[in-house]
Amino acid sequence: MAKLKSTNFKASGKLGEEVFIDSKAYGYHVRKAPKPGSKKEEPAFREQHIRTRFLNELAGELNRCFSIYQERLKSSDLYVRLQQCFRKEPMNSRFLLLMGLKGLELNPAYPLNKLGYCKTAVKGMAKGIMVSLLTEHHPTEGRYHANCYYNELLLLSWDKSKAPATIQQQFSEWIYLKDGKPEFEFLFRKPAGTKHWLLCLRQCLGINEKEVSSLKGEGMQVVEAGSFDQREQALWEKRVLEKQKRPGKESIQKQVKDVVRVKAKRVR
Repeated sequence: MAKLKSTNFKASGKLGEEVFIDSKAYGYHVRKAPKPGSKKEEPAFREQHIRTRFLNELAGELNRCFSIYQERLKSSDLYVRLQQCFRKEPMNSRFLLLMGLKGLELNPAYPLNKLGYCKTAVKGMAKGIMVSLLTEHHPTEGRYHANCYYNELLLLSWDKSKAPATIQQQFSEWIYLKDGKPEFEFLFRKPAGTKHWLLCLRQCLGINEKEVSSLKGEGMQVVEAGSFDQREQALWEKRVLEKQKRPGKESIQKQVKDVVRVKAKRVR
């Protein structure tokens, strides 16, 4: 049933065969309600509409997070790229959608994979989340002749409700390119009921422990994602095993290489 807004007396909701809508994007307008038996009343349509809203909300939440913490580095099309990743996952599972983001660059023009490389491991404990960072190789000094850099971790965690993610940020000490390859352990707070998490790694080059002024000296990427729910972990492991059993490109290439070659009858 339609209701009246006390401020401007505009109806909002369904009234008879019309639907009154007050949208931020399109303003106040009226449209016809879908007729019984129309495609918009079909279960498949309603299901797709619910999925679209679910994906939009998660993509919007992540986009807002990066806008707050990395507004300068974030690409303008991040929201669209998040949606593209989500659409590859057929299930409406926040865990599976987050897993599909691994390797996503915050800005493809300034990728993390052109800087240094670290192995990451995430472990959930009773009162915290431990993130281990093992340096495999340092970034190069680049055109700015950098001599140091630091790592930044951004950890997002969700509980089973629809509440927004808890966001935590930590930085490593400055690391000099001429020094050895350090290993770090970051301990993050684990909010009660934490179920899903997403980990992003950023590196930033510097000169004598001062950041270089160009975006070419930094990059950020989604490096890990996961769930503390054992059933979801088992589901993911099963999916990985099934994918490994499927014939991939390597199998096809091998079949092509293993051919019987006929020798020439004669050479003139």
